[in-house]
Amino acid sequence: MSVLNWLYVTVKREIKLSYAFMESNFDAAFVPFPIFATASLLYRRSTYEEALSSLTNTLLYGFFLYYSTELANNADGGTIEDKINKPNRPIVQSQTTVAAAKLRFYIASATWLLLSYILDVYIWSLLWIAVLVSHYLLRASRIGPAKDLCIVLGVTSQLMACWKLGGSDMREGWRWVKLIILWIFFTVPIQDFRDVPGDLAAGRRTTPILLGDFPARIYTSMGLVTTEVRFHHVYSPPYYQLNAERRS
Repeated sequence: MSVLNWLYVTVKREIKLSYAFMESNFDAAFVPFPIFATASLLYRRSTYEEALSSLTNTLLYGFFLYYSTELANNADGGTIEDKINKPNRPIVQSQTTVAAAKLRFYIASATWLLLSYILDVYIWSLLWIAVLVSHYLLRASRIGPAKDLCIVLGVTSQLMACWKLGGSDMREGWRWVKLIILWIFFTVPIQDFRDVPGDLAAGRRTTPILLGDFPARIYTSMGLVTTEVRFHHVYSPPYYQLNAERRS
């Protein structure tokens, strides 16, 4: 096999594996990166050249962050839980191993950290590292409220980094993010209803398991309604225009 052919086969396999690692959460975990950066760009009325540069950086930053996170997630749940809840994942399908996923994680994380330093968003990257340590090494993912809080802090680090990459004032970004993370805290347990069998087998105590099915549904529903009302109050036209006038 020639070097070029080996390189082609290797790159093709890595692309397929990367997609397999990331496909299950792509819409929720990666798509917000360019959307929030675009919102920041529109807020400050950037030029097309600035927008192109910012979105390119955002996509690279978002890809390596999301890829490294999914590698950690797959390596952590690559045995008992995924065999029950996510049998199509690469490790369960024997397309790769936990050790190989960890190696990819170290490489992707190093690339992402270097990129975050170059783009001057390393403060938010440090928050994300703290989340990963808490979630995977300290096993916060095994207890419902702790897992939900980790996800909230992770979303905070992601969205604030994207807003900064868009170049707008960080205080304006935080006004949006604080409402988004409040909504997420109460609604993120919804995904855990689907995963109860695998979580029980893995020894996890997610929010639906801790509260019970019906009380957990009431909890998430009330949280969703409350935050939606808050969204409407803060960002309805009269209130938002009044606050905009005060800031100007």
